[in-house]
Amino acid sequence: MTLPPVEHRVAEFIPQNPQDVLSSTIIELADKTKSSYATINRLINHIGFSGFRELKKYLYQDIITQNMVDFSQNSLDFLDVISLSQGSTTEEIC
Repeated sequence: MTLPPVEHRVAEFIPQNPQDVLSSTIIELADKTKSSYATINRLINHIGFSGFRELKKYLYQDIITQNMVDFSQNSLDFLDVISLSQGSTTEEIC
């Protein structure tokens, strides 16, 4: 699938900056990627998520899984993951 240039830029930003995405609203992500709310929504639909919340839930679970597999190869520190996950459900974090 070929994405328009703005969506492509956002699609590159998301996996390179998962913590930023997790801590951002959709408007903040649009600002960080020099795009718009509509662009973020279109991209989310193009890549198969039902919405921003589902994307964030996927990223959170991916970060947890990567840290369980190999802490040294992930951009998140193990203590960051623990502090994110202690006492929080995935829904609360998203």
